[in-house]
Amino acid sequence: MQAPVAEHEFALSPRNSPARSKGWTLIRTRGGHNVWKSPDGSQTLAIPRHEQTQTDQRTFDAIASREGRWWLVRVPALDAVTQARSIKEVSVMATDLVAALLDVDDHEVIVNVTYELPATVANTWAEAEAGAVLGLSKQRVQQLAS
Repeated sequence: MQAPVAEHEFALSPRNSPARSKGWTLIRTRGGHNVWKSPDGSQTLAIPRHEQTQTDQRTFDAIASREGRWWLVRVPALDAVTQARSIKEVSVMATDLVAALLDVDDHEVIVNVTYELPATVANTWAEAEAGAVLGLSKQRVQQLAS
């Protein structure tokens, strides 16, 4: 029977943790958590490292542009590029790219995506925004613009 261990016993420095004296093994320290394994191997606990705060997050800018059937996602600060099949995937792919290159967990990075839209899409979007602001339909905005 393994001795019970309170969460605060894990929160100290992994090297000096009282959990070690009770047989727990530290198996991972990367990312936002320390991962511990019980003496008999039946349990695994992910304990947040309390010294880490939101300020540890790194912020990057990404630029997404349409290239044929794909969205090309560039992160200039890292001179890196990835692609996404749909606009829904752009943010996820950008975050995954940055996290992979920095060898950190996804939640440790913030990626702000700017979309470069093709001219036809940008014009349609502008008309829709104008209609929303003026309380007019898209068709009425097109009539007024021509």
